[in-house]
This record gives sequence, structure tokens and C-alpha cells, in this order.
Amino acid sequence: ENSLQSNKLEKQREALEYQLHREQEQFLQHESIRIHNEQDLEAAARETLRHRGAFMRENAVAEALAEAKGRAQQERDNIDVRLREMRSQKSEERTTRLAAIEEMLGGISNGLQALYEDRSKL
Repeated sequence: ENSLQSNKLEKQREALEYQLHREQEQFLQHESIRIHNEQDLEAAARETLRHRGAFMRENAVAEALAEAKGRAQQERDNIDVRLREMRSQKSEERTTRLAAIEEMLGGISNGLQALYEDRSKL
């Protein structure tokens, strides 16, 4: 009977060891799957950050280009406005000078005409 008891205990011990071994294997498999999933999530997060960074860089470059184009266009517009102002100012100055010259020549012409007509003033 002792031998039967011993055999029975030995078989229970073997069954428990087998069950423990299986549970350890399952735990290791689950742990491996968990670690793999965490690595996949971390890789996806890094990829998302990389894409976000690339998008932000592209967006910043596009924004800077648009701003530079806008400033260049504004500067061209400003140059056009300044040229029109300068042309208008020079035209006005030319008209004023011509009027002054005409007035001076008119005065000289009237004076010479008066001298020509009245020789006694000579």
C-alpha cells in the first residue's frame, strides 16, 4: 500500500510539475506577445512622430515661401506706387518750370516789344 501511495504521489507530483511547466510556458508566451505588442506600439508612435515632424517641416517651409512671395509682391507693388509718385512729382515740377520759363520769356518778349515799338526809350 505504501508503494501505491508513493506511486500515486509521484504521479500527482509529475502532473503538477507538468501543469506548472505548461503555465510557465503560457506565461512566457503571453509575456513575449505583450513585449512584441509594446514594441509595435512604440514603433507606430515613433512613425507617427516622424510623419508629424515631416508634415510640420513641410508646412513651415510652405508658410515661409508663401510669406516671402507675399513680401516680394508687396515690395513690387510698393515700387510701382513709388514710381508713380515720382513720375507725378517730376511731371508737376516740369509743368511748374515750364510755366516759370514761359512767364519769364513772356516778360522779356513784352519788354523787347516795348523797346522795339518805342525807340525813344533806348
